Amino acid sequence: MSLPPLTSLPRSRWIRRGLRLPGIAALALLASGCGGQPATVEGLVTLDGRLLPEARISFHPDAAGPVAYGVSLADGSYRLKTGAKASGLAPGGYRVTVFALEVTEGTEEKAGPLLTPAIYGDPAKTPLRCQVAPGPNQISLALKAAAGAKPP
Repeated sequence: MSLPPLTSLPRSRWIRRGLRLPGIAALALLASGCGGQPATVEGLVTLDGRLLPEARISFHPDAAGPVAYGVSLADGSYRLKTGAKASGLAPGGYRVTVFALEVTEGTEEKAGPLLTPAIYGDPAKTPLRCQVAPGPNQISLALKAAAGAKPP
């Protein structure tokens, strides 16, 4: 038994409409990014006004979602990502953690003492908060060495 050619099949408007609607819905989801426009974040990180290279920066979302992270370069600049290949993050509120260790050079590099106050490394205690908007965001992080000091 052979099948009739496709051109001889009836082309009811219900079939055409039934196939068109899922296609339109799929295109709408692709255009919207399945959840809105992703955000990108980059900026500078400083400690007492001096650029802070090799700092580990993490943005912890207030809502559920992955943590975005990055490492500052020699010029103090950073760019966040949420995975090995992902460069964006969801818009919303974030708690920001930053920590940097002094690197001691010798026969092998070893991590030295903590350069940043410990309060900046704890997601529950960090005073750094930010709001990330859809699209590109420029967020500079100005840390103070005195932030970890206990008041007299």
